[in-house]
Amino acid sequence: MNKISVEVMDQGMEIFSPNDKQVKKLFIPSNNPTLKLVYLRENESIALYSQNSLIITKPKITTHGIQTAAGFLAGMNSNKYDIIHGCGLAYQNKGIVIAGHSGSGKTTIAGFFEENASNEDNVRILDDDLLAVDGTYMETIGRFGARTSFEDGIKKRIMNKTKTAKQAINLVFLLDPSMRGGEYKYHDGSMPREYTVPDNLNANLQKEYIKGAPIKVQAQVYIIGTDDGKEKTLDTILKLL
Repeated sequence: MNKISVEVMDQGMEIFSPNDKQVKKLFIPSNNPTLKLVYLRENESIALYSQNSLIITKPKITTHGIQTAAGFLAGMNSNKYDIIHGCGLAYQNKGIVIAGHSGSGKTTIAGFFEENASNEDNVRILDDDLLAVDGTYMETIGRFGARTSFEDGIKKRIMNKTKTAKQAINLVFLLDPSMRGGEYKYHDGSMPREYTVPDNLNANLQKEYIKGAPIKVQAQVYIIGTDDGKEKTLDTILKLL
């Protein structure tokens, strides 16, 4: 097992992993690690968390899994950043965050913007699943963001080829399946954590995450229903833009 000291958001972290190439590609080195992440390949899935350390075992070690675990541990210890399960994109010079549980339509909506945009729209997707936010800006967790791709019915995460700069947040859309598709309501300048919890975290880690205060953002926040399908949701988002 290899130990590497890296910077995750604003936290120095020692990461123990059998695959040091993944870690070196994702994060820049750190000379002052205060946190410890142990990520092991084992048949049984376990997550043991204390304030400064996290031990995770999984049958398969993925880049996305390391990003999520490292982002969770860093966010729980940072006074500046939080990790969210959401899609971040720039569209017509506006920074847009779309958050919600898996299957709520984040990737589909982001794909619509990318596929139907003109050159003037200047669409750029930072990451369609994980983001670090500090209230004003969103960033990728590590050097590169990634996209979700479905090939032959298989879900894959494809890393962006270029490093992604941070983007100011102007609008936040929280997708809610309990509301009718297209219905929306204005929310105060915060994101309740039940909308942003990374759903590939262990159940115990999700509970720890949700205990935190709502994530404040200096942006307009809307809760939008998705119950009747994604088309009505998309129509509402386009109107609110």
